[in-house]
Amino acid sequence: MSYMDVLQKQLVVDEGKRNKMYLDSKGIPRLESGHNLRDNPLSDAAVNQIFADDVATLEGKCESCLRLTN
Repeated sequence: MSYMDVLQKQLVVDEGKRNKMYLDSKGIPRLESGHNLRDNPLSDAAVNQIFADDVATLEGKCESCLRLTN
């Protein structure tokens, strides 16, 4: 197990893991295991990955709808 794996597992224990934005006890918007969105916005790589995931999800939904209408 790598150092990053151990670190991530410990952060989940300490901070929890949320896939939606939440406000911490000081009102700071956070993601995942405590990522501070106010002071540390998402990287371009993270934004690009979210976009790619969203497009893939929508493409899958469109394909399902097209199969239902054929």
